[in-house]
Amino acid sequence: MLEPDSPPPPPAPRRPDWRRLGDGIFLMGLGGFLLLNASGHLSWTFWYDAITLWPIVLVSAGLRIAVERTRVAWLALLGPLAVLATLAGVAGGRLDSAPGPWQAVSTPRPADARELTLRAALSSSRLDVTARPIASDLLLSGRQGSRSDKATVETKQDGGDVNVALLGGSHGWDSIRPGRLSRWELDVPDGLPLKIDLDGALIGARFDISKGRVESGSFDGVFLGLDLHLPRPQEPVLLQIHGVFNMIDVFVPPGTPVHVHGPGFPFNLIDRGTGSGAGDPKNVATPGYDVQFGGVFSRVGVNDEGIR
Repeated sequence: MLEPDSPPPPPAPRRPDWRRLGDGIFLMGLGGFLLLNASGHLSWTFWYDAITLWPIVLVSAGLRIAVERTRVAWLALLGPLAVLATLAGVAGGRLDSAPGPWQAVSTPRPADARELTLRAALSSSRLDVTARPIASDLLLSGRQGSRSDKATVETKQDGGDVNVALLGGSHGWDSIRPGRLSRWELDVPDGLPLKIDLDGALIGARFDISKGRVESGSFDGVFLGLDLHLPRPQEPVLLQIHGVFNMIDVFVPPGTPVHVHGPGFPFNLIDRGTGSGAGDPKNVATPGYDVQFGGVFSRVGVNDEGIR
């Protein structure tokens, strides 16, 4: 006589997949930061500040490899949480410090100065420039901190045009060490016409010239994150942007003509312009900005609601 089949054994309890859970947490957190970027609550230059802390990604990956096949595999969750906490610290300004002791920056203003050209040759740096009322005898006021105190400021004068150069210094192999090489917070006179010339790599920069005057701008480099807050110009202004893997956002007063020339999709994401008369930036009645763009894998955005 055949015995009845025994019931199948109960299924083994399903163990949590900590790796998938960690990936999900990381993607949700990353999406949150991108949502803040897209909604205008967090500047896109945030990513250029965060990239200087890239070793935390290696720490996260190493932690996962070390524990994923052990009894404490749940510790792999600490990796993505550490990365997201670092990003939150950068976004909140808690990790926004200079790579060296803060040093005062002060450049005298010649009596015959009629125009300021601000040049910056930097790498792996953060630069913030604001046009505001400063002492009448100064061209530049603020502070900077740099690794090994190598950053310098050089000034040259050609008639009424004064050139101020921000130099990060030579760091050799030390430049590959994680973190910024220099950090700058500077004020320039709001009543003096300003020309901007920025050249470098891995620079997060914010130029708030909304209360000043801009004559021209030239931006050339790799991995540049730029926020340009510009005033309504009194005459047409040319902005030149060249490079690879750059992200530029231009903010102008409502109705200010802006027109962007250069290669677009599929190699770049380009906002062609905004404001009445954007197609004719040389319109004398309504002068605006003519943006000449050249490069690949870059983004240029134009916003005419950033200044009221």
